[in-house]
Amino acid sequence: MKVIDAYWEKRNLGVDTVEFEAEKNDTTEIIRQTIAANEKQYNVVKVPAGDFAIKNMLAELGYIYVESMFRLTHKMKVPAVSPAIRRIADRITYMPMTDDDIDTLFSELEKGIFKTDRIAIDPHFSVEIANKRYINWIKDEIARGNKVIKGMYEGNIFTFSAYKVLDNNVFFAYLGGMFKEYLNCGLAVPATLKGVEYQLMQKPSRIVTYVSSNNRNSLVCDIEAGYVIKDVNDVYIKHKD
Repeated sequence: MKVIDAYWEKRNLGVDTVEFEAEKNDTTEIIRQTIAANEKQYNVVKVPAGDFAIKNMLAELGYIYVESMFRLTHKMKVPAVSPAIRRIADRITYMPMTDDDIDTLFSELEKGIFKTDRIAIDPHFSVEIANKRYINWIKDEIARGNKVIKGMYEGNIFTFSAYKVLDNNVFFAYLGGMFKEYLNCGLAVPATLKGVEYQLMQKPSRIVTYVSSNNRNSLVCDIEAGYVIKDVNDVYIKHKD
């Protein structure tokens, strides 16, 4: 079992954090012993979905289920979509964000546009803390040379996509979302589709992303834009004083 000292979360969340990730041959007892020996203030456990013995053991240790994380990979070709979606998508353009655009993005995040992830829904934290955490993540990735792109519709920025380039030219789309005033306007699927098309033009070997079960709309958009689900992990948390 992987034990990850998530030291960066001290800045984001104000608590010492450890993440546990189950590996292929881990038994329930190995997982139990590893967790018991390495717990911190905020503990996050990621295990394969659907294993009742592991779920039961984590409940005995005081862990609470918060979400399932879907790992998706793209088919690497533009999918066929309805004429209505295509018409809207063709009116959207993507390009790299400028420094001023990044400031605009951070202002949008400070409005609390992400409300469904495990930090936002946790009463120990808040929506404000969750979105500040994303700001910090984007800042870190920009400092490493990774890109944030903006979606333009009728002359206005309305969405963004942040991705980083991994080994073998794999693109990891780690965050994306719509600006607050454009939510529920019928632009989500066309925006996701157009963002994927932009990334495909950069000739990656593969595009991967992760989506929470708490964010059904994002999962639907990604699947319509040509992603397929590869595996699912259940995520459990526990707070300790």
